[in-house]
Amino acid sequence: MIIDEIFDNMFKTDCQTITIPVNTVGIMGAGLANYVKKRWPFVEAIYKRHCNQKLFKSQLLTIPIEDNKQLLLLPTKNHWSENSNEWLVNRSLEMLARDYENLGIKTLAVPKIACGRGRMDFDEVRALIYKHLDPIPVPIKIYT
Repeated sequence: MIIDEIFDNMFKTDCQTITIPVNTVGIMGAGLANYVKKRWPFVEAIYKRHCNQKLFKSQLLTIPIEDNKQLLLLPTKNHWSENSNEWLVNRSLEMLARDYENLGIKTLAVPKIACGRGRMDFDEVRALIYKHLDPIPVPIKIYT
């Protein structure tokens, strides 16, 4: 499938699913996760429950928000205070490629996951995104 890279506000996307990088302990304290917590406060409790049940080990989480859109919470770091790590980003993208149909993903917006507060290099992350997501038949927009 074609992956487009664009410079724009991801939250104004026409994509049906918006990817939000998260940690696996349930803290939405900074970055895009904090923005989501403030804009859609109900998301935090669902996310915390998923973390407390340790479900990110085997499944990603989508949460419906508005206008037929949903959030995809994608783990990029274990603890909120740590940097993101390549192993977890790779594993999360593998799960996404495997489960996109079950998650109901029709179109996907992806930010520069793991690169802001996660401190990973975007060229590294971009390569992982293309490796795992280019083969799936879903239009994808990477917001840079």
